[in-house]
Amino acid sequence: MTSTALPFTHEMVVVHKLFRREFAQGPTWVRRVPVGDTKQAKLVFTHMTKDFDLLHHHHEAEDINLWPLLRERAADHSALLDDMEAQHQGIDPALRKAEAAGAAWAANGGAEQRDAFAAAIEEFSTPLLAHLDQEESDILPLAQEHLTEEEWGLLAKHAIATTPKPDLVKGLGGILEDATPDEREMMLAVIPAVPKLLYSAF
Repeated sequence: MTSTALPFTHEMVVVHKLFRREFAQGPTWVRRVPVGDTKQAKLVFTHMTKDFDLLHHHHEAEDINLWPLLRERAADHSALLDDMEAQHQGIDPALRKAEAAGAAWAANGGAEQRDAFAAAIEEFSTPLLAHLDQEESDILPLAQEHLTEEEWGLLAKHAIATTPKPDLVKGLGGILEDATPDEREMMLAVIPAVPKLLYSAF
């Protein structure tokens, strides 16, 4: 790292880059699959479900380890925290709708199911991207002020603990894809040894 190390909450900005990229490009990947090509449909759906799972664990980690501490220590920002939690509650059903649409498409490869899956990704992506923007502009400064670095690290530990081990390497690769050299070094410092070794090897 350079001498001007990034604040520890910048880890979340790096993770958000994955969600911004994957959910912006996902509908295009889906719509490019020829009608009836169930093999390719299953491949694309499987890829997207990994992203859905990462987002679910990301939000779950915030629900458990971030919002309660901020409510306790930044009580004058309760309206903002209410909004952030409500956004999670609004995104989650739309995410489940997309998963169901994708499963239907993967099963038969139909044009209608394909387009429904692409549209469902776009439906939850719009509020998600707005949520990520607000999280970075309003929540990260609060977390930097009111949480210790150890407390902040619980978010990453939760995500790592709840992600199947085979998916950790893929998730790490996705997170680091758009990372700067400083961001890459920062993220590798908090990743367990085995996924980091596998990522470096492959």
